[in-house]
Parts: sequence; C-alpha cells; structure tokens
Amino acid sequence: MVPSYVVELDKIPLTVNGKVDNGALPDVDLESLIVEYVAPTNETEKAIVDAFETVFNQKGIGLNDDFIRLGGDSIRAIRLISLLEKNSISCSARDILKAKTPYNIAKMICSDEKEYGFVLAREGTTNQNMFLLPPAGGLALTYNKLIKDMNFEGNVYIIDDYQYELSVNEIRQVDGQSIAFEKYWDAIKDIFQDGDILVGYSIGCLHVSLLCERLEKIKKVEKCVLIDGTLKFVNDKPLTDEDISSEIKHVKENYLNGINDVEFEEKMIEVFISNLRWKLPKPKVNSHVIYLSTVNKYKEELDEMASDYEFININSTHDDI
Repeated sequence: MVPSYVVELDKIPLTVNGKVDNGALPDVDLESLIVEYVAPTNETEKAIVDAFETVFNQKGIGLNDDFIRLGGDSIRAIRLISLLEKNSISCSARDILKAKTPYNIAKMICSDEKEYGFVLAREGTTNQNMFLLPPAGGLALTYNKLIKDMNFEGNVYIIDDYQYELSVNEIRQVDGQSIAFEKYWDAIKDIFQDGDILVGYSIGCLHVSLLCERLEKIKKVEKCVLIDGTLKFVNDKPLTDEDISSEIKHVKENYLNGINDVEFEEKMIEVFISNLRWKLPKPKVNSHVIYLSTVNKYKEELDEMASDYEFININSTHDDI
C-alpha cells in the first residue's frame, strides 16, 4: 500500500498524449537508500532480522532497515508473522507496518505495546477518513488499485482479518465472523470521527453494515459503501467438499498467483474457508448507503435494511468490480 521508493521531481515527464512517460522517469538511486548496518544484539532482534532476510531473500539486513523501503506489503507482513511464530514471537501486521524496522519491532514486542487495528494506506489532505474492510480472503491488498485510483482527498485506512495473527490450528477453532466483527469494532470505535466513510467488499459488507449501525449511536456516518457484497446475514449451512475445493481454487488463482509460500497459502485458505460460514444479526442502518452491485439479487434485502440508499448496478463480475 506504500511505494517502495519516492523520488522528488521538478516536473513529471509526459508523452504526446499527456500520459506519464515511464521511460523518461529517472532510475532510483538505490545507493542513497542504504542505511548503516547495525547487527542484532539479542535473540529477539536476531530472530526478527533472520525473518526479514528470509522474507525479502536478502542478506545483510540490519536493525535499522525499513520494512516498507525494502518493498514490504501485506503478504510479506503475514509471512514475517508466520516465521516469527516459529520462534515463539507474536506480533501483528499492524505492529510491523507501524514499527517498520527490526529494532523497533523488537522494542515493541519486548515492551508489550502490540495492538490490532487499522493501518493508514494513503494519507490525505483533509481530516475526513475512509475505512475499508476486507472480503472473505481477509487481506486488504484487495483494495490496492481502488486506493490508487480513487478520487478521495481524505485519509484511507485498511485492516486485515485478525485471523492472520493466529496459527492454522487456531484459525480452525474460532468463529471467524462473529469474533471478527468485535475486533473491527474495537479497532474503529475510538478513531472514527463524525463524517467519516465506511466501505466493505463482498463479505466485508456484512461487517460494515453492522459497524455502521453501532457507530450511528455515537457518531455521524457520512456514507456506508457496500461493494457487491452479500446481504444474507445468516449462512450457517455446512460446506461440501466441492464448495471447499472451489474456494481453494479461487484463492490460488486470484490471490496467490506468483506467491510461492506453502505455509502462507495454507493460512489464507483456512481464513477463507472459516469466513464462509456466519450467523450475524441483520442491522438497521439510518446513514446514506451506496450499494454497488453486479446483480439485482440483494435489492429487497437492502430495502429492508436501509431507508436512505442508492442501488447502482455495474456491468462487471464479482472479482473485477
């Protein structure tokens, strides 16, 4: 969600058609980004540095090397978490994105300052905030292109499914949907301001709707945006082997293409499957709701849930919308 490098230019080179001329952009001076090497001083720091080197396939990483500047993203953060778990070191993706360097991550772990919550994906020029909740796959990187292209001047925050902080066995034993909502509520209740915006995609629409209903009791929600999500708040039927095989294929083709990490793949599949069964109360939303849909399937459910809404049909598929 954050660029690996930033280069300041006096002027952006353009083609004759007025588009950015990528070929005329200067190369990044990687030498200028190298920080002085500082070796780990204890077992925790060494374990974190070793995990960094494995995730980035790069030797010589020191305590002051920055996760983001090395090219870190949500997937690498979760891979890092999995490696640290093997050394009995527990931290969250938010810890990594907030602390960034092995030194600061180790310091946060040792001082027990860890927390779970939203991460700033794009800094805005106004005080308005937009909060994006993930689909069943649980990774906010689903929103990468949307965040890059959206015409929004405020701050954009994202959050990954909390289950990525758990081991595969732990994921299999939790009620992902109901616990996830309380996790999202704890993460947003104190930072949501009057006039902020909520956005959910796919199953994320369920959590956004419930958050909106609860937030309305203490805040003013500017908009509640639902992107092609189910409005069926109960889906507790057992999954068939065919359902599971279909979802695993979907996850691999749409989320794990090019990611050669068996452990991460297993964790993501477990998160995906655990999120396909839920039993949640149907909310009543008073805020303005915008529902972007590829089908007309949930128009009646939306009418029962909200009185102030726009139903916008988009000629697309669920994955492409």
